[in-house]
Amino acid sequence: MTEKPRCVYDHRIKEAIVRSRNPGLFPELRIPPSTARSWIERGLGKVVSLETACEDEAVLRERIATLERRVVKLTAILRLTLTLLRVSGFGLDRQRMRDETTKLSVLCAVERTQRVMPLAATLKMLRVSASHYHV
Repeated sequence: MTEKPRCVYDHRIKEAIVRSRNPGLFPELRIPPSTARSWIERGLGKVVSLETACEDEAVLRERIATLERRVVKLTAILRLTLTLLRVSGFGLDRQRMRDETTKLSVLCAVERTQRVMPLAATLKMLRVSASHYHV
């Protein structure tokens, strides 16, 4: 005798049946009445899911849209700044920073950028050689 394959139902369907206490809530799914009754008798169990507890999908979509707009704006500002630096001919390779606080502020800025981009890319934007930076 072959056994019928066991059906697995979405936890939200089970939850709706348990809360309504109606075994025939979803007739189109053809859930056996005995299965639905056992769910009602046992109650809700623990469920592990990826759904967020405090934020619904609409709030998350709005946050994503806001962040995407911010990324576009910051990208435009960065491109403009880099273009201005190139056009002006500015580069730390031709500048001598005599003031210690100026050197420290530039070094701190370079260190902060290393969290999100490689050191080589940062130094290339500043037009500073790696050997000059490490000195």
